[in-house]
Amino acid sequence: MADVRGMTIALNAGEFTEVLDFYTLVFGHGPDTAPLDDFLEWQICPGSWLQISTGHDRPGANNARVRLEVDNIEVSVKRLTLSLIHI
Repeated sequence: MADVRGMTIALNAGEFTEVLDFYTLVFGHGPDTAPLDDFLEWQICPGSWLQISTGHDRPGANNARVRLEVDNIEVSVKRLTLSLIHI
């Protein structure tokens, strides 16, 4: 989708310290924000974020979300609907 301007990927993960250590190693720096005791965010690039919520018994179990920021929601919904018809 050419009109995507931003994206957020939200995941549930395990123990806070392990998640913090792992993603700090992956990105080479600590989180850009940590607004809650169990929530970490890294900005991947302008407009794109990885959000990690920690402390879950079953990390990732049906709790992942992806948010796309677009200029025109009606055009994007129509494009996605037409794409699903052709699958």
